[in-house]
Amino acid sequence: LFPYTTLFRSDNRGGAKLAGDALGKKLGANAKVVIVEGNPGADNANERRMGFEDSVSQYKLNLLDSRTAHWETEEANQVFSTMLTAHPDIQGVMAANDSMAIGVVKALQSAGRKDIVVVGFDNIPAVGPMIKDGRMLASVDQFGQEMAANSIDLALKVIAGGPKLTGWVKTPIKLVSGE
Repeated sequence: LFPYTTLFRSDNRGGAKLAGDALGKKLGANAKVVIVEGNPGADNANERRMGFEDSVSQYKLNLLDSRTAHWETEEANQVFSTMLTAHPDIQGVMAANDSMAIGVVKALQSAGRKDIVVVGFDNIPAVGPMIKDGRMLASVDQFGQEMAANSIDLALKVIAGGPKLTGWVKTPIKLVSGE
């Protein structure tokens, strides 16, 4: 029924571009930005970095630094604190997941900085209040809880005689912001 080449997942590159575009629109050309990345070599980490770099190019942002925090909150706090010391003129941050975005927000609070715009990825419940009160600009929702259900629904349609699925079946993504 399904060729082994069918893949159900969100577009990590496209999602990161949504987040990067929000940052680019908010900050404008020549804004100084950084990215806090996921695990080196992981497909989703690479795709999220590339998506953000697409926005950096399109909006003519100045990418000052890119470092990994291995998807972890406390490591992101430490990594971003180091980045902020090295580049005190940072204006925006793309955290490749919301756990790391939370670490970035904690680092900003510790530094007493409210002038740096933060975007994340995953739209976990913990960032909702941060988006609402302005500590974060936005996050990308990839509807993780619905991803499996949507995949099963598509599989049932194929089993029932619907269209054959091959290649990449992209699941929905959406930018969630307070604006």
